[in-house]
Amino acid sequence: MRIIEFLNPIQEQIDDGDKDIVEQIISCHESEREHETDEKKVKLVYIKETETLAALSLLRLYEKQQKDDDDEVISLLHRQERVIRSKGSKSTHQTTLDSWFG
Repeated sequence: MRIIEFLNPIQEQIDDGDKDIVEQIISCHESEREHETDEKKVKLVYIKETETLAALSLLRLYEKQQKDDDDEVISLLHRQERVIRSKGSKSTHQTTLDSWFG
């Protein structure tokens, strides 16, 4: 037996073929990740602008009723309300009255 055959025996030679080593590693980890997650997929519910503004108003009222009301929190809620209102006004557009009748 030659030294090269002893160091690299035929039984231990690996034939990767055309498959890339990165793809092999990814496929191993993808199957593990599928088994790890027990979480259910959560479907996001669309929340209307009016509901959001009502919730902000309720939070602002709650903060004002507290003994140690925080003006910074109240101003942040006002700022968030302005942001939501501006997004809502940007998404609406004006149409003519003729579009309603024809």
